[in-house]
Amino acid sequence: MSTSYLENPSAGLVPRIAAMGYDFLMLIAVWMLVSFLHIMVRGEPIEGQPSGFQYTLFPLLVLSTVAFYSWFWTHGGQTLGMRAWRIKVVHQKLDGTRITYSQCIVRMAVGTLSLFSLGMGYISVLFNSNSDCWHDTASHTRTIRLPKKTGLY
Repeated sequence: MSTSYLENPSAGLVPRIAAMGYDFLMLIAVWMLVSFLHIMVRGEPIEGQPSGFQYTLFPLLVLSTVAFYSWFWTHGGQTLGMRAWRIKVVHQKLDGTRITYSQCIVRMAVGTLSLFSLGMGYISVLFNSNSDCWHDTASHTRTIRLPKKTGLY
């Protein structure tokens, strides 16, 4: 069964930023867990002695971030923050096709560039005819707004 998202408008700037804020809090918890496990395995670093901590912990944090977003986006198209703000990442075909891991990697890489360019990649949503950010365009995805649920649960 395929779902069409043609009727759903693109998500605006405010819901995107708000969802990022929620997800950042979740990501901090993931980073704390990864750091804890890393310390349990490697032991605490001793001040003044090279331990290689910076060479092992940082890549693990990056990998956990990639895994976090990739898993959520490929399994339902929404992180927890995106669910709260009723936005969803879908394939640009808008036919219900799931996004791929390679699309996730491109989306994260260009999304990082979007943030580090003083947010210009996100602000572009205000001026783009499709209301897409740089990372939406580069990864062939769309970030759409879902309708409010009606009725009782």
